[in-house]
Amino acid sequence: MYFFKLIANSIFSLISKHILRKEFFIIVILLIRYKHCLVVLLACIQYIKCFFGLKNI
Repeated sequence: MYFFKLIANSIFSLISKHILRKEFFIIVILLIRYKHCLVVLLACIQYIKCFFGLKNI
């Protein structure tokens, strides 16, 4: 559970640096509903990294 909170905090801090869009809310909902599934969690992280192109990370 600590691992999930750590990743969630990093994702929310990343989101707060950029303009909020509908995709972010979808990702957050997926994280909340499927937090027990590590595969979904990692997929969301990869999506965020690809979405920003790793430029501002």
